[in-house]
Amino acid sequence: MAMNKLSHLRALFVLYMLAKTIVEIVLGSGICLDSLEAGGMSWLIRFFGSHLAIPILAILGNGVLLLLGLVLFHFLLEKRNWARIFLLIVGWINVIDAVSGLMFHTEAARFLSYFKIGIDWDRILYLDRVTDILGLIYWGYLIIVLQFNDKVRKDFFATLPETVTDQ
Repeated sequence: MAMNKLSHLRALFVLYMLAKTIVEIVLGSGICLDSLEAGGMSWLIRFFGSHLAIPILAILGNGVLLLLGLVLFHFLLEKRNWARIFLLIVGWINVIDAVSGLMFHTEAARFLSYFKIGIDWDRILYLDRVTDILGLIYWGYLIIVLQFNDKVRKDFFATLPETVTDQ
């Protein structure tokens, strides 16, 4: 039963990373192109050499994170408790980041509006909000399964070596 939940978590991780990448490509590309047309962010395009820089960076960055995550899930499926703890730490950091980002969104928009460099901060914060919600859903579920599901926890602690006692 616990193994099925862990495999399910891995499949959901792949779906989460694909959804996050698609959102970043679609919304990020639109922001880049609109900003480029308005005369902003041309420094970014010049630096990377193409208006496709943002989608390529989103694919590469999320691809690396996907591969690292799959390595962690490999060890998680082998019942390595360190992988469980590491994923819980990453999960809690992502949940705290998402909640704080959603709570302070209006303050961030007001602060960033002072920087006039041709970037639509409201759309960037909208992109951040969408990816935060995706992350909150996935990482929240991961925390529930890995930390609060008794069967999963017992399955990890059942693989610990027995202590030898002298009689």
